[in-house]
Order: sequence, then structure tokens, then C-alpha cells
Amino acid sequence: MIRNDYLNASMEGKIIPAGIGITVTKKIGSSPERNRIKRRLREIVRKNAKYFEQGCDYVLIGKRAALSQPFDELLGDLKYSIIKIHKNHKNKKPNTN
Repeated sequence: MIRNDYLNASMEGKIIPAGIGITVTKKIGSSPERNRIKRRLREIVRKNAKYFEQGCDYVLIGKRAALSQPFDELLGDLKYSIIKIHKNHKNKKPNTN
């Protein structure tokens, strides 16, 4: 499904920002723990913003390890993952069905 803002922006030649969603389920911990995980994930997204491609949607699923993992390690992990995703996506051959 194409979001209306994407469709309108592409028709007008505007730049479409990346869409980023963050989720942490109740199984992970109490509300303060989940909120802390979300705050940490939002900050690493902010610091790695240049690696997200325009017009792409991303979903980060918070895990309990995000509470104890060093912040610099989280930053590096996200950067590595984004670069790897886009590298693999660009190398895929189009479906010719």
C-alpha cells in the first residue's frame, strides 16, 4: 500500500523522507524499561539519520539487550545493518514474472 504523502510528494517531485517506526512489546519489561529502550532507539536513529534512504520505511523492534548494550555499540550495529540492507537490496535482480 502506498502512503498518500508518498504519492503526493512523488507527483510533485518533492523529497520523501524515510519512515521509521519503533516498537517494544510488553513482554520486554515494565513501562519504564520499554520507554527507556524506545528513547535509546530514537537517539541512535537520530545519530544515524544520514544512512536511511529517502522514501524507505524502517521498523526497529526493541529487545531487552538494548538496555544494557553500550550506546556506541548500538550506534554501530544500526549503521552496519542499514548499510547491509541497502547493499543487498541494490544487488537483487528485479523479478521478471
